[in-house]
Amino acid sequence: MLFRSTLARLGVPDGSRVRVVAEGRQATGQVVADDRVPEQVAWIQASSALAAQCGGATGCVLEVVTGAGA
Repeated sequence: MLFRSTLARLGVPDGSRVRVVAEGRQATGQVVADDRVPEQVAWIQASSALAAQCGGATGCVLEVVTGAGA
């Protein structure tokens, strides 16, 4: 989940598939706009398959890849 204005700044429509890269690991999933998440922060549920694919990294810098790279 990302704050709506963060999605807009990245040019990512709500509901798009994105690739998330964290600490050398990557995962693909659907992004959801949620204004309860602070701006510039991505929230991935710890028990989700997406978090498991990223190795359970917390407090790290994420790269969000969209379009053909997702």
